[in-house]
Amino acid sequence: MSTDRFCFKTSTIISFSDISEPKIYERIEPDTSKISYDIRWIQNNLDYPTLFNNFIYLFEFFDGCFRSLFPAIQSRQRALELITGNRGKTEYPKNYAFDIENSVSLLQIIAYQDILSRFKISIENMSKWFFETYLPDEFNVHGFIFSIPSPGTTYVEKIKSLCPEMDSILKQFRLYQEYGDIDRELLEISSNPIAFSSLKSLISDKYAYISPSSHIPYEQSLLFSDQSILTSPSSKEFRYSSLYECLTNASVNFSDYNSIQQQRLSYLQSTKSIVIESNGIIHLNDKRIFILKDLYDREVTCLQYYKGDLKSYILSMINSGELVVENTLFSRPEQDYLKYILNRSKYSDGLDLRNKYMHGTYSIDAETQQNDYYELLKILILYIGKINEEFCLRDSKQG
Repeated sequence: MSTDRFCFKTSTIISFSDISEPKIYERIEPDTSKISYDIRWIQNNLDYPTLFNNFIYLFEFFDGCFRSLFPAIQSRQRALELITGNRGKTEYPKNYAFDIENSVSLLQIIAYQDILSRFKISIENMSKWFFETYLPDEFNVHGFIFSIPSPGTTYVEKIKSLCPEMDSILKQFRLYQEYGDIDRELLEISSNPIAFSSLKSLISDKYAYISPSSHIPYEQSLLFSDQSILTSPSSKEFRYSSLYECLTNASVNFSDYNSIQQQRLSYLQSTKSIVIESNGIIHLNDKRIFILKDLYDREVTCLQYYKGDLKSYILSMINSGELVVENTLFSRPEQDYLKYILNRSKYSDGLDLRNKYMHGTYSIDAETQQNDYYELLKILILYIGKINEEFCLRDSKQG
């Protein structure tokens, strides 16, 4: 796999072979990486729970807070992209990092499905088991139904079969969230597409975002951006990519910075993201920095995964109006990513997978159809991961 964008070029090789660990990452050339997976790990662990967990721990489709790693994140945009990019206002905010990671995840799921097929296992079969066996057995959740394509069907037929079934899964979850069970009569009279933002969570305080009126984006820019004037002290020879990296790795004094930099540092002191000691030594305020960095890296933070003082600090930011809380199944970045892949309701350059196959306007190119099918499987894994998280969090809150 290779990606060319703004004159950058890099390659990632995906390999399944006999190796000593489940996963090994190597940089084999300056512009080439290799990710190797132990094929014996898969061969020796063919139970469905482990095969699903591979999407988390081997392929890293989700992070530790179960946020999907598929969406494009603005903070990951390179400086040169900001200068030379000509993306329209209605286009999805893709960047170099997104292009690379999207290609890698596509290769991962293509190779994984191929290996599983050797053992007469498919991701579709695993998905049917998740909804119709795992949810009843593990969480006492009954009523989900997921029909899968017949073996041997073409990619077009698979996609046309999966799209309405995946829509149905979201409608079934909405019924369960609203009523505590899945009424088939209500499901059968529900014909309108679901807006991803309308799908509520089983958890009342699931996600937190930066308030539109907050000063946090400017604060984050000063702390984490490689375009900040605070990346390194003016009086020092060493150079870092951000103030955060500098303060994490070096001991610096307020007097090491010029007057303009000192003004910005004083501002950060007023927001309590840094502490300037009486002797001038600068420290990070760990709790606030952790939250701001989490929001900078993922554009959403997840309240259910933090405890103690950190959770209390997040709640104080909510009470002060710096953060706002939403209880949706998908986070905002995930919602935008789903809109980009499945339709064009928000982005003019959306892949429109759902609509073009449902309305017969898909490409007749065989490779494009294959890629579209595996992109759809990625979305299916995203659905399963988020729904599984919902029931795990619900049970955890119930003790």
